[in-house]
Amino acid sequence: MSIISEQSAAEFVKGSGAFMIADRRVAELYPECLSERSFIVDSGEELKSFAKVETFIKWLADNGCNRGSEIVALGGGTVGDMAGFAAAIYMRGVKFHNIPTTLLSMVDSAIGGKTAVNVGSIKNLVGAFHQPTNVIIDIAFLKSITDNDFLSGFGEIIKTAAIADQSLFNMLLNERDRVLRREIGDIITRVCNIKADTVRRDPYDNGIRVILNAGH
Repeated sequence: MSIISEQSAAEFVKGSGAFMIADRRVAELYPECLSERSFIVDSGEELKSFAKVETFIKWLADNGCNRGSEIVALGGGTVGDMAGFAAAIYMRGVKFHNIPTTLLSMVDSAIGGKTAVNVGSIKNLVGAFHQPTNVIIDIAFLKSITDNDFLSGFGEIIKTAAIADQSLFNMLLNERDRVLRREIGDIITRVCNIKADTVRRDPYDNGIRVILNAGH
């Protein structure tokens, strides 16, 4: 199971020597978070394809990535999904670290080890369970996401609180102002811990983990 760490993404990446796949917009806004070896992509569902994975894997091979190397994803859910899948199949599996940069990916897709690509119009048809070694939650990224993206991610927080943490749900009802100021580091931590605990109990999604799909 992955380790959830609250720290600066730039500090984590610095000196890591990791091979990174990074969302283009994030790379432009936060160049200090890039690895020395970074593969820049445009995010979105079109990224999650065999063709894109093959291009990334060829880049890894051309740049000397081996079984002892590590891959870092810097971006939202589609970047994390694609990078995790590539890490799962490259040389039969290499270490993978996830640095989610959207609220939704912080509290949902970055945790749990589900990786996948789409086939045609079918989402997540081919994938693997490949747990990230670390999930780095850096709330500084929340400053640059749009209001719509923030609210989209917060919907996942509300859902998780509703199914698993009554006290957190009550807090969300009573502390609207600070939520709108995006001062939610402690809330993100509680949601991540709920999800991580559920995944530890059911890592391959065969039982209790199904509660996380409420509303999907």
